[in-house]
Amino acid sequence: MHNHCQRDDNEFAVSTLKLYDQGRILFGCGTNSILVWDTNGIKHKESLMILSDVDGVYDVGRDYVVANSTKGEMCVWKSGSRNYMWRYNDTRRFKAGPGSDANETPIITALQVDPDDMGAFVGDMSGYVSYGDFRSPLIHRLSPNLCAGVPRSFANASQHELLVGTDDGLLALFDTRYVHSKSAKISTVKKYVVPGASQINRIRVCPHDPNVFACSIGRNVYIYRNGEHRDAEKSIFCHQAHQTHVVDFDWHPSQQYKYTIGSTESGEGLDSGEIQIWEPSSVII
Repeated sequence: MHNHCQRDDNEFAVSTLKLYDQGRILFGCGTNSILVWDTNGIKHKESLMILSDVDGVYDVGRDYVVANSTKGEMCVWKSGSRNYMWRYNDTRRFKAGPGSDANETPIITALQVDPDDMGAFVGDMSGYVSYGDFRSPLIHRLSPNLCAGVPRSFANASQHELLVGTDDGLLALFDTRYVHSKSAKISTVKKYVVPGASQINRIRVCPHDPNVFACSIGRNVYIYRNGEHRDAEKSIFCHQAHQTHVVDFDWHPSQQYKYTIGSTESGEGLDSGEIQIWEPSSVII
């Protein structure tokens, strides 16, 4: 464990940290850039700059990093090599398509690099799910528009399945196998039961069991299991120990603790939040 860190004097705050490459690379979202560190000594390697401010939504694929800006643009960086030297020499900017108001640029609310690392799914304030193809500077609206609310979280459930959570309580599994076709469409596979019409803030698929995923809603974290069993659309467990809004959570990366989750809440005042480490009963899972 390192007992020191480095400060970037050009940044006001760092949020939404992501470990990558088996923990050897750390990404952080700054005010107007995505910061990259080498965890061996916590050395700052790179700052991926955006012309306007980063809006806090980004994702990391095998060879690509995607992030949005406050102007509704998706920026894409490609690494210079496969050995994670992170020479970002292929930066391109994508503009989201027009929303309900032709004069207004939709604000991007969710991003997810697809499993093939060929593009990224994009959600925006108009309620659409789109697809940005890394091979061409275009974002394709996926037809039909299946979200009445605003997409807030994406997660790859399998090679051709995408989990989507919205601000009006929709939690659904979409078939994405035709996003590369001329019709560029997705279709609903399953909708899950969500308590109330509550915003789904995060969706995380268990790295050791792809049939199991969890989502955070308000103060709670719900766990679901995909399959053909009865009531598969209902949650199998709900963690209700948090007293305030769940800010984020994730599954433990070690197989030994494969169903263990760490979750953090906002707290009611300065320095009042907490992190909880927990796991549901093995009988439930």
